[in-house]
Amino acid sequence: MIAQNEKNQILELESLPGAYSLLKLGIDYEIPEIADGFYSITRTSNEISIVCRDESEINSISCSKGWKGFKVSGTLELDLVGILHRLTMPLKNAGIPVYVISTYNTDFLFVPGDSYREAKESLSEEFTFKE
Repeated sequence: MIAQNEKNQILELESLPGAYSLLKLGIDYEIPEIADGFYSITRTSNEISIVCRDESEINSISCSKGWKGFKVSGTLELDLVGILHRLTMPLKNAGIPVYVISTYNTDFLFVPGDSYREAKESLSEEFTFKE
């Protein structure tokens, strides 16, 4: 069964090109310039987290490289319930770690690069892929 949101729209996923790094910076670090392409910067009271392409050279406390990404196509309405649960459940069942970023419009999932094919196969059981 292909997953639909509660408004009966089919949820379609896209694979993001390239590999991504998950970085942790100290709260006192200056937020760096980042090359074009997808990136996300989150600042909390005790850290700065960055997700960006592996090619970006950023001084960090901790860095995990080689993650691959998926994006929910289109725009999700803010009042939808359970989208992340439905997106992550196939990965949980396959034992694949996931790092999630939500934006105003949509959701992004990142999995370790060596789990990418298995993740895509698992997600393909519930979602269609826009290629």
